Amino acid sequence: MVNNVGYSKSSRIVVRIDAQGRIVIPAHFRRVLDLKPGSSLVLYIRGNTIVLTKCDELERRVEEWYETIKRLDIRAFSTEAEPSFKWMSEEYVRRKLGLD
Repeated sequence: MVNNVGYSKSSRIVVRIDAQGRIVIPAHFRRVLDLKPGSSLVLYIRGNTIVLTKCDELERRVEEWYETIKRLDIRAFSTEAEPSFKWMSEEYVRRKLGLD
């Protein structure tokens, strides 16, 4: 049984990988992060470290990013291609492809 005294969110516990490549997330960690059976986690590699992140945390970050982007005043330089760009010209493309 894991003693909750002395543990914090940054506690470290050594876990072993079983024959099928699985690990068990200790109960204390599941309680601290409110992980329930069926909870989704995102797994990725950062350098020499495997990182597990709760999906709801990731979704919150994406939502914050999206809201920030929506507030930015971003406009395209132009809505039409300039005719001086030869790679935009249908005539140029047809000539290069030998379709003329």
